[in-house]
Amino acid sequence: MMTREEFWRMADDQKLRDEYAANDDLQWLRTATMQELHEMFLEYRVFTIYFADDLSLLVAKTPLGRLKSLMAQLVSEELGEGNPETSHIKLLEDFIVSLGVPPERLSQSTNPENLKLLKMMRELLLSKPHTYGVALRGMGGECICQLYLLTLYEQFKRNPFVEANAKEIDWRWWNIHAGPADSEHNNMMKTAVNELMQEEPASVEELADGYQEAKTLLSQFWNNIYRQVRTNATQLSA
Repeated sequence: MMTREEFWRMADDQKLRDEYAANDDLQWLRTATMQELHEMFLEYRVFTIYFADDLSLLVAKTPLGRLKSLMAQLVSEELGEGNPETSHIKLLEDFIVSLGVPPERLSQSTNPENLKLLKMMRELLLSKPHTYGVALRGMGGECICQLYLLTLYEQFKRNPFVEANAKEIDWRWWNIHAGPADSEHNNMMKTAVNELMQEEPASVEELADGYQEAKTLLSQFWNNIYRQVRTNATQLSA
């Protein structure tokens, strides 16, 4: 059976950051065209929509205690703490529009393979123990995805189009997801998960399985986006 120490060696933040920093797709963001950036973030938008709802489902499944309260806090922040204008999905949409995307394009159809992945994650969340779900969507969103987005941001902001239009871009979504707020969420989630493993040593295996699945599915999700964006760009230039 995996120990708590082995779990944290597997889920080491620096190891994950090094892996993402070497990712060719993320480095490609430095040279992506304006149209490619538009399409990429339009496709990512649906992830944020599913994430808030999945966290809500996870709150319902999690027993009373610190972890449940933390999940509820994250849901509240995702949804704007009572103000839909400051919900994370609205801030992401404002960022996308500030890149030059017409508002009417926000609801365009999304990559069907990614919709399947998101629905698969929801099915796993509902069918597996809450400890698995905590790693799949809790750590998956607040730890794995946070590090991915931070690496993405570091590459994205070096893109010539982004540098030339930085003053016109609405950075509020990034101020959260590449700033101290999400870093704090990462630490809060890890502290709560560590306490869970101390209280319930048998949960380590379920947490490890959920973490690995989250990492795999996130990689597949972004790979689908990059493949679609590049395919469409090739077709347009042909």
